[in-house]
Amino acid sequence: IAAAAARWVRPGSAVGISAGPASRALARALAHVADLTVVTNSVRVADILGSAGRRDRHVVLTGGARVDADVLVGPVAVQSLRGLHLDRVFLGVHGMAEGPGFTIGDLSESETDRALIDAGRELLILAEHTRFDTVGLSTVAALAEAHVLVTDDGLGERARRVLSAHVGELVLAPGPIGADG
Repeated sequence: IAAAAARWVRPGSAVGISAGPASRALARALAHVADLTVVTNSVRVADILGSAGRRDRHVVLTGGARVDADVLVGPVAVQSLRGLHLDRVFLGVHGMAEGPGFTIGDLSESETDRALIDAGRELLILAEHTRFDTVGLSTVAALAEAHVLVTDDGLGERARRVLSAHVGELVLAPGPIGADG
């Protein structure tokens, strides 16, 4: 999933990346992209990108309240995202379903994720097939807001029909992402 999503990141672009396993895998997959600016609320994503040792890489960590070892949220994080203009935003989600759309399980992250989405021109969702028909606590985007949904080829036929009818482009990557992205 991460390798498939990475093809949307071009040298010289500015992207937003949320927290989570799929996002960390994407950060590792972006090691080869030159002249890249990444805005994230994930301490781990920032660490992965920062440890690459590239002088042409700019990593912006939003700041905010640290709710666990990885995620920065709250009004400081939201305010830091206002006024930014990102080419693409990559968001990992807890669930995706026809009614509720794309959801996350942690209420404290929802406002920050929404601000990250609002800062981007295009939204790309990263979610393994097991997330279909799973509904988290808070909706962060309608299915139709996703320009691209990158999932794995384990997605069933019904899910493919439902998601294809709503998202801009459905990309099926080979195999599930596993426990660490």
